[in-house]
Amino acid sequence: MKRQDQGIAEFFEQQRSRLLHYIRLKAASIPEFDPEDILQDVMLSLIGRDGSVSAIENLAGYVRRAIENRIIDRRRGRKPSVSMESSVNDDGVTLGDMLGDMQYEAHTAMEKKELARRLADAVDSLAPPYRSVWVATEVEGRSFAELSEEWSEPLNTLLSRKHRAAKMLKKKLADIA
Repeated sequence: MKRQDQGIAEFFEQQRSRLLHYIRLKAASIPEFDPEDILQDVMLSLIGRDGSVSAIENLAGYVRRAIENRIIDRRRGRKPSVSMESSVNDDGVTLGDMLGDMQYEAHTAMEKKELARRLADAVDSLAPPYRSVWVATEVEGRSFAELSEEWSEPLNTLLSRKHRAAKMLKKKLADIA
């Protein structure tokens, strides 16, 4: 084991109970989580950094922030979706059936097409980094963690780009709301 990795392992060994307590306090609202998983994930990410750990001046502060980021990632995890075709009772009645047949009038269909066109134009006008993150998360339903790994971009960079893209779209489509 490298000397640097050994120092990290010693830090986690000495501070383990304190870090687990901190994780439990911060992540109390997350259902079905294991503080050990978060702690181990942070430790492994530090050990796997190959030489860049020496640039960290305050290891305890860095670990605390990394733990908070992992907890935020868990909170932002995908939410279960509700299907309109899934059965809601024993009779086989679906949620779509319960809502009834919604017949759209001609002007409503045209309004939807116009809105879709305006949204598509607004998305197309975004700079490529913002557009790609917005489309990947909103249209394709991909997670930020998945994109971060695939694109070799920091998670916070992707979150920032998505936030800026949403602000730009909101500004361009302000007259709709």
